[in-house]
Amino acid sequence: MFILGGEKNIAQTLFFCEILYYSGVAKIGLGYPDAISETLQSILPKEFHLPLPSSKEKTLSKDCINIIKKISEEYDLFVIGMGLSKNKETQEIVKNMVIFKKPTLFYGEGIIAEEQALYQNRRSSIIFFDHNLALWVNQTTYDVESNPFICIEKLLNNLSGNGLVVVYENLSNRQVIVGFSDKIVATQGAVTHEVLLGLISAFWAQNINQPFESACSASFVAKIWQENFKEINEIEKAINQTERFMEGLNE
Repeated sequence: MFILGGEKNIAQTLFFCEILYYSGVAKIGLGYPDAISETLQSILPKEFHLPLPSSKEKTLSKDCINIIKKISEEYDLFVIGMGLSKNKETQEIVKNMVIFKKPTLFYGEGIIAEEQALYQNRRSSIIFFDHNLALWVNQTTYDVESNPFICIEKLLNNLSGNGLVVVYENLSNRQVIVGFSDKIVATQGAVTHEVLLGLISAFWAQNINQPFESACSASFVAKIWQENFKEINEIEKAINQTERFMEGLNE
């Protein structure tokens, strides 16, 4: 899996890579500006490192487009947008990568609202939306949160293309909605953003021809993980409170 990111939010990018690593993804490559390489080299395993040419602003330079094209054959899946900036050169890179034929998950700054036509005929791709879905369907955030299924259906009709999957995280209603062609599935329950993205990517890497099924499965597993995580936290809190209580008795 090749990830393009790490310009502005290194912590988010590192957490995402960690989830992929523990999910059993065989090969992970992180393309990031070489200007910040020392920070990442001290944390990430060597095999993750794919430093790319950077601009004066320490963001990605468009000179990296040809480099990415050369290494693209080494990876089955691309993830674009994790920790990217809105820098003009970065957006130029994203525009060039949208036309790649690789299965791609677009997220965050990997989704350029004013360039929707670029994504229209994409084959085998997942677009992950949160608040930015409102821009794509020309609605207010409130309208999207109130009628997410109608908005996703409208978006899928606008972005006709074989194999295009839309994932929408509806934070206000604590839902993850996955839309594909004539199917829409919702999973109830709040999940951690990076965990959901990581699981979708990991499931899809193992089932490259099944983006819809991968996204649905990942949404359900993320929900179960979140519920278990909350239970573990509650148990740990109870243990800590009991220990403090016992210490007070001993005193």
